[in-house]
Amino acid sequence: MFFREALLSRETTGRKIYFGISVFQNATNIAFGFGGHMVWSGICILTFYLGALNTILARVAGTCTQGDASRLWGVIFSTLFYLLASYALFRTRLFRTSVIACLPVLPKNDWQAWFSIRLLIEVLVFQSAARSVLEGMPFPEDGNETAFATLWPTMSLGVLFVMVLVYLARRRVQ
Repeated sequence: MFFREALLSRETTGRKIYFGISVFQNATNIAFGFGGHMVWSGICILTFYLGALNTILARVAGTCTQGDASRLWGVIFSTLFYLLASYALFRTRLFRTSVIACLPVLPKNDWQAWFSIRLLIEVLVFQSAARSVLEGMPFPEDGNETAFATLWPTMSLGVLFVMVLVYLARRRVQ
């Protein structure tokens, strides 16, 4: 509003134009978080929640009533979301605010780690099919059990490990 008024005004004193531009810059700094740091916080929070949501959907939203295990490939997207969230958390100046905003998702990460370890043990130790672990009923193997049994624990335990690393790195900086 002030910016437009300063540009459209017939009075073209330097003071009025400068005032309009500075108000516009202050408004953009507030909107975009003082140099983009709020943007990193928003990216961190958004991608952390998207990674958690994708993990839940990969577990429970099957495409087949017989328990299709190919839905577990969603772990790749969750890993990308979590890596981007960790990078954004490292970059933001609003570290505490971002961590507090992500706290509601952390209990889901415990559930995710528990499922991942259970999948690893069931597939590699007891030679169960991934669909059997998902649905709780006996199914033939899908052929990708070893990939699922290694990707899921790597992602779920890796997220916890990377979050601790980011916390330790940020604690030293502050």
